[in-house]
Amino acid sequence: MLLAAAALALAGNLSAANVTWTLSGVDFDSDFNYGGALTGLAGSFVYDADTNTLSSVSITGNNGLLTNAVFVGQNNILVTSAGGPDLTGLGFADLGFVDSMTNAGGTSAVSFVYSGTCANAGCDRFNTADAIQSGRGSIVGEAGTPEPGSIFLLGSGLFGILGVARRRR
Repeated sequence: MLLAAAALALAGNLSAANVTWTLSGVDFDSDFNYGGALTGLAGSFVYDADTNTLSSVSITGNNGLLTNAVFVGQNNILVTSAGGPDLTGLGFADLGFVDSMTNAGGTSAVSFVYSGTCANAGCDRFNTADAIQSGRGSIVGEAGTPEPGSIFLLGSGLFGILGVARRRR
């Protein structure tokens, strides 16, 4: 009975920790063009709300492929074209979302995007090339499929509970 309870407790904690978020319709508004090419942004990244981390970042825009997470928040990310101690001159995108990203996935409107090059080593000052207004584009997060081990653990817990219930009869 103790084993069944432990299996059930572990099975209850199952969740898809990593969610792939995909940008769509993120086009720059010509009213906010600071001299850059108006190409917009497209791509995806994996976000884990439990650890507040990004991985598998792959976003393309007017400043090339962005693959390095510099800042991560539940409704804001800053990504650059490369990592290192000095980000000066590297391409960046600073994206804000209306709703927080979670491990459950979902959809959120983009509240702001700034794109250009980093003006200093920490990329907390920018040489902005383009910006968009609120509501131009969206982000969609889809939760991953649980791995086979998690499904086995869930099934084991259910069989344990059935066994305990059968013994009591």
